[in-house]
Amino acid sequence: MIEKTQGYIIARKIYRDTSLLLKIYTREFGKIEGIVKGVRKIDDY
Repeated sequence: MIEKTQGYIIARKIYRDTSLLLKIYTREFGKIEGIVKGVRKIDDY
């Protein structure tokens, strides 16, 4: 299920080569944790 909401990032940690583990606090859902994939891509120049 995909939900759209706003929140504050309270912690982040590098996960593998291109991803981050995030802890986010939202009004609707409280504290949630998840993986955000592909946010640290290395560009080829």
